[in-house]
Amino acid sequence: MKFIKDFYNKISYVDEISIVIAISNIQDMTIHGFGKKNENTHYLNPYDNGHLHKMPTGKQKNFRFEKNIIVSEMGDKEIDDLVKEVDTRVCNALGETIVKCFDDKGVFDKNQLVGFRNVRSR
Repeated sequence: MKFIKDFYNKISYVDEISIVIAISNIQDMTIHGFGKKNENTHYLNPYDNGHLHKMPTGKQKNFRFEKNIIVSEMGDKEIDDLVKEVDTRVCNALGETIVKCFDDKGVFDKNQLVGFRNVRSR
């Protein structure tokens, strides 16, 4: 987002732009990793019954986030808020209720996301 802001400022573009994030084929996908965010959570296979948490997965086939912003009005706080909004929406789409790529102090940590995997391997 900071690159986008810097680029549009450099070419003196101050009008509205659309941010679009689309992810396809996320049904039965899960995101994993997140270091300390998940250190006390251990998942079983989603079809097993037991005392451990059921693994959160995407229920819909596709995800799309779209938002119009005015680049010249984007400061660091607005960029952080937008990135948190995207992170929240992606996590929610994949069955997660906790925003994962931010630590407990609200600082973005790109190293928190380890990867995606399909939990229904048939």
